[in-house]
Amino acid sequence: EILELRSQSNSFIPKQRAFESHVLLEVKDELSKAGNYKVLNDEESITTLSFNHSREENKSNYFTATELGNNNIAYSVEDLVYKLNEEDGILNLWKYFVIGALFFLICELLILKFLK
Repeated sequence: EILELRSQSNSFIPKQRAFESHVLLEVKDELSKAGNYKVLNDEESITTLSFNHSREENKSNYFTATELGNNNIAYSVEDLVYKLNEEDGILNLWKYFVIGALFFLICELLILKFLK
């Protein structure tokens, strides 16, 4: 079955690839105007697709090494593992806080038991 894309002012049949459960529509240079297009199968509307004419939002802009800072970049797997271990060592302070909290809780219980 041939699917057609139709807007208020434009209509065309895009390149299609049929699979078992779906159809892939490939719209490349055929799209001349941005807007909402109905997907029609024998004049029956299946769904509505929206296209943007400006492709600025699709451009991928990546950070450079200087923008990220040279400390955050791992150039090899060994370097990445080393940096993760360094960060893990910094974050292991929670163990000391739990031990301290338990120590002070035991001290408080002993004070309440013997000074009551």
